[in-house]
Amino acid sequence: MVVVGIVIITGCTPSRCGRTRYLEIWDLAFEEEQHAQAIIEFQDFIKHCPEGEWTTYARLQIGNCFLSLNDEEQARKYWEEIVQLNWNECTTKRALGCLEHIESNHEKPYTLTLSGKCPLCRK
Repeated sequence: MVVVGIVIITGCTPSRCGRTRYLEIWDLAFEEEQHAQAIIEFQDFIKHCPEGEWTTYARLQIGNCFLSLNDEEQARKYWEEIVQLNWNECTTKRALGCLEHIESNHEKPYTLTLSGKCPLCRK
């Protein structure tokens, strides 16, 4: 056997950063309710693909996972980061909506989840 060379792949690869991987982590968080593990995996997703559509959604979901774990401070951090990055209008508006919900003491609508219910207050 002859080894010709070693190829090292770094950065964003479809298997690590694409829609399929994002949805696998989303399932871990919201179908299996393993929010702490999903945070770790979403953070790894962001590390390997720091820019892009799915990365911005991963940041939204990290905030949602932290909220599910009753950690509003960490959730706020991720949503504020999205607003600062302003990568696209859709995710920026969703992050602003999440921040408004928290700042209103859970009185304003929470629009991040499909059910429209905040994982913390369930409103």
